[in-house]
Amino acid sequence: MESLSYKAKIVYAAMDMLNARSSTQTTNSYMVLDLISENEDLAQHELLKDLSEQQFVDYIMDMTIKGVSALMSSLAKKDIAVKTEPHNIYIDGIQRTVREYFLIK
Repeated sequence: MESLSYKAKIVYAAMDMLNARSSTQTTNSYMVLDLISENEDLAQHELLKDLSEQQFVDYIMDMTIKGVSALMSSLAKKDIAVKTEPHNIYIDGIQRTVREYFLIK
């Protein structure tokens, strides 16, 4: 885990807080970004303990849905997470094709 960037660690911590740990408990980039932008407890996660509050805020303010999706895909490529087949969901009345992910490490 130490080799991950801080943004990847933030995404990992968010997935962990969402309890995405099995094929029946998955999450997607929209849920992760929502948690990142709205949950003050995320900064207290074990992986993020060495980040100052200002650094944490700087990282999360720079995160976009595309960035979170790319980071989740990167976690899957590093065998830290598993991605599922894409499926359609509605977000703000617009149909989106998304993948769900869950952690394996």
